[in-house]
Amino acid sequence: MINYKNNIMVYQFIDDSKVLVKDYISKLVEHEIIICFDLEDSIKGFGNRIKSHTDKIKSNIFKNILFLLSHYPIKVLGIRINETDTDDFYADILLLKEISNYPIYLKLFLPKVKTKNDIQHTIDQINLRGIKNFEIIPIIESQKGINSLSEIVKCNLDNISKIAFGHCDYNYDCNVFPFFHQNSIEYWIWVKKISGALNDKMVLLNSPYLILNDDIGFIKMLKKLSGVRDTIGQITLSIKQSLLCKNFIESAMVKTTDNSDIKSEIILNKINYAVRLINEYNKYKVDGKNFSVNSENKKLISPQEYLKAKGTINKVE
Repeated sequence: MINYKNNIMVYQFIDDSKVLVKDYISKLVEHEIIICFDLEDSIKGFGNRIKSHTDKIKSNIFKNILFLLSHYPIKVLGIRINETDTDDFYADILLLKEISNYPIYLKLFLPKVKTKNDIQHTIDQINLRGIKNFEIIPIIESQKGINSLSEIVKCNLDNISKIAFGHCDYNYDCNVFPFFHQNSIEYWIWVKKISGALNDKMVLLNSPYLILNDDIGFIKMLKKLSGVRDTIGQITLSIKQSLLCKNFIESAMVKTTDNSDIKSEIILNKINYAVRLINEYNKYKVDGKNFSVNSENKKLISPQEYLKAKGTINKVE
């Protein structure tokens, strides 16, 4: 067991196929990083994905989760399920029932939470199937969700101790383009607003940082996050990011140049930026996934920002 001095909780979402890579999973286990899987179809109907294809992907994820639990001493597992008003949500609950047969504590990320009823309905459905040892982590991804947050955090505190922020969906809901990411003033205004609605004991889980090889930018983000509140966590997308969290020291020196809120070309010329983003997304689209990863700089492009870029182009045509 490795001891760390900082208090950043780390939740790393992985591609389910990684469970077959022994060295990869062993490293996550060694460093006590909470492994998370994504069952959510975040953009419904995106790319005209047919249901049979989605079901096959989910079936493979489920098989790999069972493989992980059968071969490694996993005590805590994170899973992002689908939002409550979808058929996929009920299918996910049935999968959770089978997973719960293992001695596991489930951290269930619930996307697009808008009201306390979303949480209560989820808890009711889980209890109905006799699933024990779980907590709900509401993901705030809309203006309505933020506006209802003071009520959401009061809902069944026995099952809720963390709130996650999903900034791509939030940008999309706010009709923002280009998106505000962690290097913008606006992003931190949103984070501080969410933090202000939480009680002192609740943990704020920060939205993923989409440039996977930008260590300096990632550490700068952690420094800003640690200044927002004491109880924080970070959703990560790579072992490298997870270890930066584990080894983070608040007083560590990083380059001080700050490009927050620069009114650069991408802000002043949305059309050109939209065209470049669309071309980059299409060039590096990941097969079977909704997102794109630039192989040169390891930057993820979300389907939400891609769709906003297309909408921006369509407005001038």
